[in-house]
Formats: sequence, structure tokens, C-alpha cells
Amino acid sequence: MMWNVVYLHSRKATREAIMKRFVLSLVFLAHLSLVVLAPLPMSQLTGASAAGTEEVVVGYIPIADCLQLYVAEAMGYFQQEGISIQKRPMKGGTAIAPAVESGDIQVGWSNTVSIIIAHAKGFDFTFVTPGALEEEGGHRTHSLLVPSNSQIKQIADLAGKVVAINTLGNVNELSIMALAEHYGIDMKTIRLVEIPFPDMEAALKNNSVDAALVAEPFVTLSVMHGSARVLEASAQKAFGDRFMIASWFVKKSWIEKNPAKAEGFARA
Repeated sequence: MMWNVVYLHSRKATREAIMKRFVLSLVFLAHLSLVVLAPLPMSQLTGASAAGTEEVVVGYIPIADCLQLYVAEAMGYFQQEGISIQKRPMKGGTAIAPAVESGDIQVGWSNTVSIIIAHAKGFDFTFVTPGALEEEGGHRTHSLLVPSNSQIKQIADLAGKVVAINTLGNVNELSIMALAEHYGIDMKTIRLVEIPFPDMEAALKNNSVDAALVAEPFVTLSVMHGSARVLEASAQKAFGDRFMIASWFVKKSWIEKNPAKAEGFARA
């Protein structure tokens, strides 16, 4: 995918300019994708087939790391590979994985932990491309936020508090557990609740939760709106300086039946 190209091309600009353009474009796409959930009309699907392309249904999360999907589509890389993608926004990897397993979608975006857990349970999932990397001092898209008026000053203060993550049983739950262990917090004292990324700002603003592990662009939006402040900029810091947080995955059986589609998607 082309995220690294976009990132490298943009890094000469100031962080503020990058984030302003980035947030405006991604927020529009995120809201659009959350509203337009219906499948493509049959007339459009027929047109795609007539044009010599094969459709691939892709489940993704409307966050910064998945912007690469829009970039590859806009640049015509999927078309060059003879692929027409149907984008389907979803809540998280734990929701996307069952859809891939059932065949409702062919390619999904998921955090690494959910796929490792699924693989251990016997599912034949495999990653098809390199994924989104979280890097200390570099590319980071997940941060731990607290309400702007919160009395929480450090991670150690999260003991006995309610923390929001997008879904349970994923890399974000593991991230909170790792941070708790690193700062000497008994994880049993932290209550995790599920809230979709787009709804976390409202929960923080209303003090419905004490903290939230938020993904971009919602980190920047929440801070810009004055709804929250950053408690920890690098939510995955406990995993090391460089960590692959998520990537695109498929069923191995789908690759065996559709090698050209799989290779084309990976190249795009």
C-alpha cells in the first residue's frame, strides 16, 4: 500500500499543516463511509465486470491507518491490477474477522492480536501485506486520551478507572494491559468498555469514561475541539520502539482459489 509514500512525501511540511489536511480529508471519508453502508447497485457491479475488473469486498475501520485503501483506489492502483473494490466500514477486527470467515467480505483490516487469537483457534487467516507500524519518535496513530478537565495526570492514576477501547480481545486491550503492568497497576482495577473510535470524543467530553485509547483522526479532532488531552501519545510504547499494529488479512483458502486477486491487492 501507499501509506509510506504519502508519509514520506508529506514530512517536509509542518506537523500542523499535515494534520489539518489529513484530518479534513479523512474525516470526510470516514463520515461518508459510515453513512453509505448499502452495497453497490447491481448496475454498478455489472459495469465493473464489463470493464474487465473483478470485485473484492474489503472490510476496514474508518481510521488513519486505513487511509491507504482510499489512496490506492484514487491513484488507480486497484484498477491497474484488474480489481474493483467495495469498501465496507466496520467497528474493529473482532467484527471483521467473522465476516472474512463467512465469506461476506474477502479482505479485512485487523489488529495483529485478533488475527493471532483467531489463528490459534483454528481459523486459516493470514496477512497479505505489510501493515501499519507504530514507531517511537515516528509514525504514531493511537494515543491514550483523558477528558480535558480530568484530574488524571499520569498513567498510574488509571487504577480504579473506566477506559474505553474500540473492541475487546484486540491489540488495544493488550496495550492497556501492557501499560498497566509497566506502571505497576493491577489490571483488575481497570474496567474496559467498548466504544467505537468515532464515538470516543463524545464519551470523553461527557466524562462517561475516564480515559480512551483513540485512533487518528479522532485523536487530533478530540484535542482540537477541547474535548480531551493526551495522557500518553504512544499507546503501544510498552511493545517496543517499532510495532506492527495491524494489517490486511484474508483466508488462506481464498488465496488458493483467487491467487491473482490476492497478488493484485497486495501489489496495490
